[in-house]
Amino acid sequence: RQHLSRLLFNILSHCDEGLVKEISITHHVKEGSEKADTRQFELCKVLGQGSFGKVFLVKKITGPDAGQLYAMKVLKKATLKVRDRMRTKMERDILVEVNHPFIVKLHYAFQTEGKLYLILDFLRGGDLFTRLSKEVNYVSKDR
Repeated sequence: RQHLSRLLFNILSHCDEGLVKEISITHHVKEGSEKADTRQFELCKVLGQGSFGKVFLVKKITGPDAGQLYAMKVLKKATLKVRDRMRTKMERDILVEVNHPFIVKLHYAFQTEGKLYLILDFLRGGDLFTRLSKEVNYVSKDR
C-alpha cells in the first residue's frame, strides 16, 4: 500500500498543466508469456465505446493463455490530448502495481503507431459505474 501511495504521488507530482511532452506507454507482459501484439488476439465483440476509443471482448489465440477471454481497451493516440495520455499512463502504471480482488488485472500493455492497447481481465456484467448508474435509475423509477 505504501509503495502504491508513493507511485501515485510520483505520478501526480509530474502532472503539470504546462507539460506538453510525449508520454510513452511501455510494454507490459503477463508473467510467463511472450510480448503481446494485436495478432495474438481474436476480436469477439465490442463491449463499449467512449470518446477516446473502444473496449472489445477478445480471445487470446497464442501462448500459454490461449483461449482466455480478455477485455481489450484500445485508445486512439490522435484523439488523446497530452493530459489524457498522462492519465492513460497513470492507469497503466497503477494497474501494473496493484493486485487486489476489486481491481481488474492488467495482463498486457502495448502500442502501435496510432493506438494504445490495454489487455485487462474480462468481467461479465460490465463496469461498476454502468451497473451503479442503472441501479440508481431503476431505484428512482420505483419511487
